[in-house]
Amino acid sequence: METVIIRGPWAFAERMLVLHRWTPLMDLDMLNFIPFWIQIRGIHFQYMNREVIVHISRTMGQYIQIDYNEENGDHLEFFRVRIEWNIAHPLRFQRNFQFSLGVNTVLRFQYY
Repeated sequence: METVIIRGPWAFAERMLVLHRWTPLMDLDMLNFIPFWIQIRGIHFQYMNREVIVHISRTMGQYIQIDYNEENGDHLEFFRVRIEWNIAHPLRFQRNFQFSLGVNTVLRFQYY
């Protein structure tokens, strides 16, 4: 059981599965959210900056932190952000995002 908990988070049928060892004083609301890292791919060069990445992250879940260096930002294939995901929402591995009005860009996400 300990190995299953440590190797999480887990997903099944596009839903997150949250596992915690039960304790008598456990806050059950914590089972509705799970923090994890995502990779965001597909951001156009001219929009590669901290503010845009944080904005995109907030559309995915509650933003926690970003692994981003402004000096290397334009050389990266993806950006890593840590969010707290509401497990009631399905995981989406790609999403349309409009950087310019009327122009959709497909962003791809990898969760880990």
